[in-house]
Amino acid sequence: MRQRTFWRYLVILSLLGSMPSLAAAAQERVAGEYQVKAAMLYNVAKFVDWPDEKAGSDQTPFKICIIGRNPFGTALDPLLGNSIRGRKLVISQISRPEEVGACQLLFVSYSERRNLAAILDTAGRRRVLTVSDIDRFAASGGMIGFVESEGRIRMEVNLEAVRNADLRISSQLLKLTRIVKGRE
Repeated sequence: MRQRTFWRYLVILSLLGSMPSLAAAAQERVAGEYQVKAAMLYNVAKFVDWPDEKAGSDQTPFKICIIGRNPFGTALDPLLGNSIRGRKLVISQISRPEEVGACQLLFVSYSERRNLAAILDTAGRRRVLTVSDIDRFAASGGMIGFVESEGRIRMEVNLEAVRNADLRISSQLLKLTRIVKGRE
């Protein structure tokens, strides 16, 4: 009986000892996931057309904004210094839907899922492309949702939401996406 207790204790200790490495592996997976999503944000922006008044001039920066808790960490840092359509790329953290007007692309963090309707309404009226990895984002009225499928990150597009904001997505990008209906 004592020997069995000893072995149980030993197994528990070894599991507890591996917890930090399991946590580190999970953090690495999440960091890698958001590096892919950061690259996808950048590339998506190259395949969207905004109305002239939203597109801005060559001197106006192209603003990617994040509303809510920033899940990217440093994954967006390599994008700084790049340009989109000849405009310097700027990354901004915002906290209120009213601030989206200065953005061309808005990433809606999971932390904002309860405020989603207000954010999407404001962003759509201001012709801001909305992107998120919130579950069923595109089906809920967002424009582009990142979803995991077969171990890969894919995109779902709500064309109705895109058109309502007077934006156009290149057919080249649409070939790589799954089209979903809005507000299911």
